[in-house]
Amino acid sequence: MLKIEQWSIVEAVPAPPRTGALAIWLLDLDAIEADLSPLLCADEQSRRQSMVRETDRRLFTNARGCLRFILSAYLGLPAESIQFSYSAKGKPQLAAIPTPLHFNLSHSGAMALLAVSTDAPVGIDLERELVRDNLRKIARKVFGPEWINAIEPIDDLRFRRAFFKQWTQHEARVKAIGEGVFSHVSRRRTIPCVNFSPREGWCAAVAVDGGLPSLENWGTYRFTPELLAGIG
Repeated sequence: MLKIEQWSIVEAVPAPPRTGALAIWLLDLDAIEADLSPLLCADEQSRRQSMVRETDRRLFTNARGCLRFILSAYLGLPAESIQFSYSAKGKPQLAAIPTPLHFNLSHSGAMALLAVSTDAPVGIDLERELVRDNLRKIARKVFGPEWINAIEPIDDLRFRRAFFKQWTQHEARVKAIGEGVFSHVSRRRTIPCVNFSPREGWCAAVAVDGGLPSLENWGTYRFTPELLAGIG
């Protein structure tokens, strides 16, 4: 599996990815100390307040705040003014902005990944490769019988690694086209997708509906708190 060893640290958000390129941001949500809640819209504020655990509220706020901050730099608009519309399955997209900017955010615990493309809808998924007792049950429910029959007999360690590669690809593809995890869209399997590891012990996948840029055309950036100077 592809491992991204180097994440560029930048002093400012660069220009949006050009045609035929892809930008991926690594977000360390625990490292954000600025209060990003003023950047959130009313709907996001409501979702934030509905969360029982303070940790969940903080991570959600940081993830959506960083998303808005990056998009605002790409678009040249105030972060709090950006409006989203949502697919039937909840995928956000830019609303009322005639700009070919596609994005998708995934976060697991205190880590998040943001993928941005100017070419076509994009989906990204991130999972921590944790030991879970119900992986085989989930696999039988989500994945096709061909994959299950081929992978079921292997030992638990190899099954877990194979599961997370398959699961993140599945998630990235359905998110690229705005569908849900349990959707059975016939063309899903044809959407170009690749697995990668952003850090040891983590598995991710990114998919672009229309063609995945070659690796040399990826821009991989690490979001640092210094980018938020002046906020909070």
